[in-house]
Amino acid sequence: MEFLNTLEQSRFLFWLTAILGMVLIWGLGLFFIRLINKAVRSDRVQTVVNKVGTWILLFISMMYIFSFLGESNWMSREIVTIGDTEVTPMLIIVIIFALVVAFKLSNTIRHYLLPPVYDRYEIDRGPRATINTLLHYTIIIVMIAFSLSSLGFNFSSLTVFAGVVGVGVGFGLKNIMNNFISGLIILFDRTIEVGDRVVIDDTFTDIEEIKIRYTIVRTRLNERIIIPNSYFLENKFINRSFTNKRLRVTIEVGVEYGEDLDLAEEELIESIYDLQATKYGRLLSNPLPEVYVENFDEYNVSLVLFFWIDDQAEQAEFVLPSEARKIIYKRFYEAGVSFAFPRQDLYLLNKQFENQAK
Repeated sequence: MEFLNTLEQSRFLFWLTAILGMVLIWGLGLFFIRLINKAVRSDRVQTVVNKVGTWILLFISMMYIFSFLGESNWMSREIVTIGDTEVTPMLIIVIIFALVVAFKLSNTIRHYLLPPVYDRYEIDRGPRATINTLLHYTIIIVMIAFSLSSLGFNFSSLTVFAGVVGVGVGFGLKNIMNNFISGLIILFDRTIEVGDRVVIDDTFTDIEEIKIRYTIVRTRLNERIIIPNSYFLENKFINRSFTNKRLRVTIEVGVEYGEDLDLAEEELIESIYDLQATKYGRLLSNPLPEVYVENFDEYNVSLVLFFWIDDQAEQAEFVLPSEARKIIYKRFYEAGVSFAFPRQDLYLLNKQFENQAK
């Protein structure tokens, strides 16, 4: 009995129990991870299992250690009180560690587990980004809530904190909360998605990333513009990819007066069919290419050619019209159709000037 009392006073049994518990947690955890890896054949799934399993084991180990260190004076020392809950160093450490684990789990799931699912069900780039963002913040909230509840945190005390935040919003955080809520609305109603081509103040941009507070867009000059999310709810903008990514391309051609307009129209249409027969398969056969006489200008008859492509990428939007113009130039030359260019005819009405000219 005296020996046991001595061990108890030296806290030997306390630390022995803690060490044995850690060994048991990691032993069982690694056993199940190895068991799952043997059951699956995919290297990607095994990578996910190893990463997620390791971080879950770290989280469980951390919570287990905190359950033993909870009796320590410095870990349980009160820093501040929120409602009925005492904020202690242990609580702060748990929140920080929960955030780290949540970020690691989120990155692993989004980068390793979800891409094959997206590919299998052919989910577009925009919905992928929305799902990833919502999943990321959901994992963070759930992980923090689980960690705090396991420590006996009283969530009703957050009503006091919410009141303080409400006052802060009224004074200085209005714009931040406005952008935050706007980000949630954008993610759910999908007025814009990652990959969309958006025209903002006459600037063509591509949506590169939608954050919870702001959106990153890329211009044609490869510049990044940071735009608050509230902008997309309060201002007009053009989303050229809202329903589909099809784009109508316009090419204007001027031919001389006196040329056969039917022949010129036929050559323009055939030029697009020639382009479609080449390596550029992004041209759409429906709607069909169309040619209209747009105007009788001062020096030429203006014709306008319309055709459709299925992609708004810069290669399609700029390269295809360029290739089409090359084919048009060649076909016009072979068919004898002349392009118009500015010129002036001078008529001498005075015979005196005519004689001098002779």
